[in-house]
Amino acid sequence: MKKALSILFALSFLISTPTLANSYTSAKKKYKKALRTKNVDQIIEALQELAKTNSLKAVKYILTEALRLDYYGLDDAAVVKIYDAALEALREISDKKAIQYSIKKCASHRSWQVRVMLIDVVKRYNSKAAAKAIAKNIKHKHQPVALAAIQAAKEMRSKECIPNLIYVLKKQKKRKNLTWIETKKALVHITGKDFDTAEEYSKWWKMAGSHFNPNRVSYGNTIIRLGKKKPPKLFGTEIFSKRIIFVLDVSGSMTAVDPPSNEGGRPGTISPSGGGNNPATGGGQNNESRRRITRAKNELIKVVKMLDRDVKFNIIVFSSNVRSWKAPEKLFWASPGNKASAIKWVQGLSANGFTWTDEALKEAFKNQEVNTIYLLSDGSPTKDGQNMMDTNKILEMVKKLNRFRKIRIFTLGFIGANRPFMQSLAEQNNGKYRDIK
Repeated sequence: MKKALSILFALSFLISTPTLANSYTSAKKKYKKALRTKNVDQIIEALQELAKTNSLKAVKYILTEALRLDYYGLDDAAVVKIYDAALEALREISDKKAIQYSIKKCASHRSWQVRVMLIDVVKRYNSKAAAKAIAKNIKHKHQPVALAAIQAAKEMRSKECIPNLIYVLKKQKKRKNLTWIETKKALVHITGKDFDTAEEYSKWWKMAGSHFNPNRVSYGNTIIRLGKKKPPKLFGTEIFSKRIIFVLDVSGSMTAVDPPSNEGGRPGTISPSGGGNNPATGGGQNNESRRRITRAKNELIKVVKMLDRDVKFNIIVFSSNVRSWKAPEKLFWASPGNKASAIKWVQGLSANGFTWTDEALKEAFKNQEVNTIYLLSDGSPTKDGQNMMDTNKILEMVKKLNRFRKIRIFTLGFIGANRPFMQSLAEQNNGKYRDIK
């Protein structure tokens, strides 16, 4: 009798609960159908259903599809939404084999894009195995992977990542590039120790590593000391990267003259032509040095002069078109000859036309070497001078272009710039916004 009841119970369970294989197949079919019709809501629902199958097959399928999103003719906003939903689906899968697979591939997959994705997933796992996978990526040769892993180690406050962070700090000590800066920030955040050198961290780790507990460390803002030599500053924004594109607005509004800094001009009180002597219009004494295009050119020239030889850079300017100092898909060493060429080119710039910010950013992202963009502008994006562009579409475009590369974007705005847009662009891309006064 007991045996019969057991059999009946097992049969009823099988009848009432769809098999894992059927659930997975059904979700996969739904995803493909929604993709054909470009129905974003149904695509996301299908991803959620795949996650509910809680299977290794679902992880593999979601990873594959997340890499293909650029090939389905979806708009930027759709790609961003689906990609975010794919990441969330991967995080929800708790099957032991699936988690083990994600951790393993995080540290070993041939595709750097997959590694970037899985770093974002695996960092949520509270395990030593996950931390070790993140640690391995800290030493990855492709910078987007290394930077993603360094940021993950910082967020996790992972003890297991400390040795590799110290290794990278030592390896990059002469260059003090973006990787070095982010590594130092992570070490200070995790350890609570702000040592000057990797050797000091190594010495401390040998003594304290076995009993160190990062959860007992209090932390706050990290100020990185670079030694005696100060980094170049673009209107006060420090430039640490060694792979840079400067993106400069040269639209007609850049002919405006700002109020003299010692007059404390009221925000928005500027003269488009800079004419007249009325301080209330910002014209002052028609001081050419306060004209925006002049200020921007002078500041950029000052920065270019200060760039070290191990820096590679390019300059893009935009108005009613987009131009670059040299081939936009390349960066160029900051040699004396290249710096002189760039300075001469900047000196010849003039302001006119509209504000094609979106096209300038697209051009910058064509470059495969850049890891930091500095965008300087004074107005809202517009193609005709009358109708402002939907800045949310520009933000979605950048999210799509930057979802794997993790390029830092720093924005600088003159009075009258679309501050909310410039702030969002920086904050969403690991940068900061600064007002130009």
